[in-house]
Amino acid sequence: MANWSAAETAIAARFEAQWAGPEKVALVNRRFERPEPPAPWLLLEIVWNGGEQASIGAPGANFMRRYGLIWLHAFAPRQTAPSVASALLARAATIFEAQDFSGVICDAAEPGGPNDSEDGIYLGRSCSIPFEYEETA
Repeated sequence: MANWSAAETAIAARFEAQWAGPEKVALVNRRFERPEPPAPWLLLEIVWNGGEQASIGAPGANFMRRYGLIWLHAFAPRQTAPSVASALLARAATIFEAQDFSGVICDAAEPGGPNDSEDGIYLGRSCSIPFEYEETA
């Protein structure tokens, strides 16, 4: 049986342990309120997008490889330069880019472009980091 929550927990734990900035961080499914007054902040998302069975013949002991994306979204108040959100995003991406931890193997970060808030208060920039998660099932 797939244990995706183990990978999600490892990704969130790595980010929380290694993020050294003063900026607030939003994690999916956790209570979060944007900074007031508006200040830079980050959002971490994990999206699964495929998988494959890498071995056969041993029910419960087959090697599985799952694929996903770690999405990082950085936001800065609209009155600041877009480079503020971009710099925040670049700092956050280094936590995962080309890293191998807890069965999670990350690739290079891929720019995702602008991602401004719907209410117009924040300029946003995003990137995704493809990853594989290996487990037996």
